[in-house]
Amino acid sequence: MKVRRETREGNVYALVVAKNGPKLKEPAGGDQSFIRLARYDPPERPTLTYVLYCQKTSMPHLAEQLAGELSTPVVDRTEIKRDFDFRFVCQGR
Repeated sequence: MKVRRETREGNVYALVVAKNGPKLKEPAGGDQSFIRLARYDPPERPTLTYVLYCQKTSMPHLAEQLAGELSTPVVDRTEIKRDFDFRFVCQGR
């Protein structure tokens, strides 16, 4: 067996802090940390919506989970060290 280093071009996503700074909520309580992806098809709108719910989650953990869902590397460049509660909403057509 052999190991070698190789550089390749490819797509990579990066988590970064927005211009106005992070607007994250402190964990509301509970000891459980989780990330849950839910699909939502609102009848009044013809768009497909995904919601990513995160409870007591760190940015490195989020990056790892997103990389698995997207099958693309995701790196954490936020430098945020604590856990937070947050949700992402992604709408498609």
